[in-house]
Amino acid sequence: MRRRNVRCALIRGSNATMRLIGVGAMMVVVGCGSPEVPTVADLLDEVRAGRADTLDLSDRTLGEDDWTRLARLGELRHLRLGRLAIDDEQLEPILALGELRILNVVGTQITDAGFARLAELPHLEQLRLGSDRLSDAALAALPEFPALVRLHLLDAPITDAALEHVAALDRLESFYVDRTLVTNAGVDRLGDRRPDLHIHCGLSD
Repeated sequence: MRRRNVRCALIRGSNATMRLIGVGAMMVVVGCGSPEVPTVADLLDEVRAGRADTLDLSDRTLGEDDWTRLARLGELRHLRLGRLAIDDEQLEPILALGELRILNVVGTQITDAGFARLAELPHLEQLRLGSDRLSDAALAALPEFPALVRLHLLDAPITDAALEHVAALDRLESFYVDRTLVTNAGVDRLGDRRPDLHIHCGLSD
């Protein structure tokens, strides 16, 4: 009988939903007769002015000046950079965000070395990361993350071997894994070792 803290689901493709983009009070819905979508500069200005501490730049195109301005948002708490294909070099502006608590970077080219560098964020509590350049070895850096309690990995070629590192991180409260090479058996073993850990796995067909 599967433990109540383990939830697995079979994923068959992706379900398209309305996409929210924006920040704070400026967040708008695309495709529903919504107001004009704010520019990247508008969103950065909202955070800089102290009117928001959450920033969603998913699916945007960022220029060099945008990255420079992003690095100056020292009070930012929640950052989403989905599907920007960023690599390890482009992590530098993110690493300057010393108050960041939540980071969502999917559809990236971040490597094991880049994953390890994210441990430089002293208050990072939640990380959602997708990259086909991650390996099992990346998760060996988990003990270096000083505040991480929630981890979501997706679209990464990690295997059951990576779960050994997850099990060893005692402070971890929640672990989500989707569209990887992790097996149901591996998740079961993780649940046996960590009955206190909330686990969700999406198994690709």
